[in-house]
This record gives sequence, C-alpha cells and structure tokens, in this order.
Amino acid sequence: MKLKYLLVLFTLALCFAFSLILESKLVAILIIWAGFLVFIRFSGHLFFHAKTEEEDHTLLFFKNIFVIAFLIRITACVILYHSPIRQIGPYFFAPDSYYYAKKGWVIAQLWLGNIDQFTYDAMISSWGRNIYFKFHALCYYVVGEKIELLPASFNCLAGAILPIISYFNVREFGVSKKCARWVATLICFWPSLILWSCIGIRDIWSILAFNTLLLGLIKFTKTRNKSWIILMGLCLLLIFAIRAYLLPLTLIALFASFFISNSKNIPLTFFLSLVAIVLINQLDARFGISAYLEPSNVEFLRGAYSRHGSGFQVNADLSSPLGYIKLISVSLVYYLFAPFPWAFGSKLSMFAMPETLSFYVLFYFIIKGIRLQIQVNIKAVLPLLLLVTVISCSYALVEANVGTLYRHKAQVVTMLLLFGPIGFYYRKIPLRKKS
Repeated sequence: MKLKYLLVLFTLALCFAFSLILESKLVAILIIWAGFLVFIRFSGHLFFHAKTEEEDHTLLFFKNIFVIAFLIRITACVILYHSPIRQIGPYFFAPDSYYYAKKGWVIAQLWLGNIDQFTYDAMISSWGRNIYFKFHALCYYVVGEKIELLPASFNCLAGAILPIISYFNVREFGVSKKCARWVATLICFWPSLILWSCIGIRDIWSILAFNTLLLGLIKFTKTRNKSWIILMGLCLLLIFAIRAYLLPLTLIALFASFFISNSKNIPLTFFLSLVAIVLINQLDARFGISAYLEPSNVEFLRGAYSRHGSGFQVNADLSSPLGYIKLISVSLVYYLFAPFPWAFGSKLSMFAMPETLSFYVLFYFIIKGIRLQIQVNIKAVLPLLLLVTVISCSYALVEANVGTLYRHKAQVVTMLLLFGPIGFYYRKIPLRKKS
C-alpha cells in the first residue's frame, strides 16, 4: 500500500517537473490534469475511508466513473480545439464560445496591463462583463496567454462530477445501488452532456448547480441538517452568477415543492409563503421576468432566436390564454424531441440524431420511472419534476430555434435521465408491487 502512494507522489512530481520545463503551456496543462487523475484514482482513500467492503466497492466505482468521464471529456476537448478540421470545432457547436474566449482575453489583457481602461471600455460592453467572461479572463491571466482549452478543461471537471451527483440523487429516491450505477454510467456517456462540458460555455455549470441543488433539498427535507442549506445557497448563487434569469424560476419550483411537502405544518408554510412572495417579487422587479410574458416581448424573443434558421411557431397567436397554452404545448414537443429524424436542417441536427433516437427509446422508461417514483416516493422527486416543468415551459415559450432549444434542453435532460434506468431496472415488476 505504501509503495502505491510513493508511486503516485513520484508521478505527480514528474508531471509537475515536465510542466515547468516544457515550453508548450498547453502540453503542461494536460500533464497537470493527467497527474490529477492519477492522484484521484489511486489516492482516494487518503480522503475517504470506507468502513465496509461494500463502501469500498462504491468508492472504487466513484473513482473509476470520475476518471472515465473526465478522460472522455478532455479528449473531446482537445479534438475540438486542436483538430485540423476547423469546420467542426467549438464555434460550430456553440458560437458564443467564441465571444467568451474573445472578451475574456480582452479582460485578461487589462489585468496584465497590456491595454488601458479606455480601450477596455470601448471593446467590452456591459453584456461582456458577467462572471463567466471573467472566469475565462482569470484562466488566461494565470498562464499569460489565450489558451481556450484551459477554461474548457474546468468544464470537463464539472462534467465528470455530474455522474456522481446523479448517483446520490437517485439513491435518495430509494433505488438500489446497481440501478444508481446505471444512472451514473448513462450520465457519463450521454453525448450532449459530453459535448457541452468540453466547450468553453457556461451550460455545464448550471446543469451541475441544478442537480446539486436538488440533492441538497432532498437531504435537507429528510435530515433538517442546516449544512445542506449552505450547499443550496451556494448552488443558487452559482445559478444567479451563470444564468440570473433562471433564479426566480428555480425559487418558484423549490418553494412550491417545499410548501406541498410541508402542507401540514401551517405556521411554517405561511411564513415561507410570505418570504417567497417578497423574494420573488424583488427578483421580478430586478430582472423583469413577468415582462417577458407580454405578447410583444414573447414575439420579439422568438423572432430573435429564429433568425439563424431552424425556426418554428414564430408568428404564434398570443391574443388569448389559449394561444399561450397552444404555443407552449407545441414548443414543448420541439424542446424535448427535436431535432426530428425527418427534418435534417443542418449539420448539427445530423450530429444530434443518434442521441435523439436514443432519447426516443429511453423516454418510455423515463415515464415508467417517473410513475414509479410518484407512487412510492413523491416527496423526493417533487422538486425535480417541478423544476423540470418550470424550466421547460419557460424555454419553450421564448425560444423558437431548434438548435438553441437542443442546447438548453440539456439542463432538464440530465434530470429526466435519472428516471430512465429506474424504469428499465424495475420494468418486469408490476407497478403496484414495487413499493
């Protein structure tokens, strides 16, 4: 055992030495990440002590799934950013990754003293000053040059953590460890989750925040341990920093689920209702969420999103509540199931088709898994279902572009995929006997 730890330390020292002497900072970054993976794989017991043989097997699974997930994502990251085929790169799949890199480098230039404040103000608008641009800038500032793979590699790290969070979430639903491992494996290899976590965009961080937030809420509901409130607060802060417009929607879903779960505790429910009303009202005043529901704004947003092709329901009739219901219903079908197999509109839709067809097959088991959990453990899954519903309806209402919907769908697909293996695992048992 001691020999193994000595080999790990020797490998880390070797990686660090190579990173210092190599002229290529890109290669040095990859070597440091390789050393990190070796450390995680072979030295996890330094931080986590398994009390039983079963816990030891679970810990080994966590280390293996993390290393595999990270290796897949960092490999895809290197291919996308340094492939000779420039037509299929990160800008092809996510054009805004170009702006994160470009504006992040401008901010880094200011920090490095290469440009003055006047030049910086002329080059960067207020839109380019949110936290994720500064995250890119920090990465470039540390290495002293624009290496786009560096911030993307941290996205790979977030994507590698996601399968483990998903494992803990479904374990809180009461399913077996074997079924939870199926869930973690599915999340590890799901194509769009790999793609969005190996490009320098912010999507994977909001996905990770949502899933960790759900875990904290379920744990707090069961244990009433205040430490989970701190975790939930950090997740909400990350959601606010990454996608501020999703914070009011997230709070609505969380408060609603908490009220329903604690409806018998009238004083607590009444107090939290007042807090929710005040908080959501303040957030609405700050971000103007309710203004987006006005017909003119919905039409403007849908028109803006449909300018680059693949548009649908651009001129929907919103003169009545029935028009809103019809629009959301049609858009939800696009949100969950597009791009459709019979509509090859772009290269991106061709890349997405294998995953789309897989989701069609899995959707039956997702519905079956949701039915099972509603029957046997509705309090645990209620926050997740409400959050999926609120986010899905919001995106479906304002976005009219298939490509944009496909990318934003990953934020809810990750949560829906939790139920697929559950429905498949318990497929042969009658629903009434599964409890």
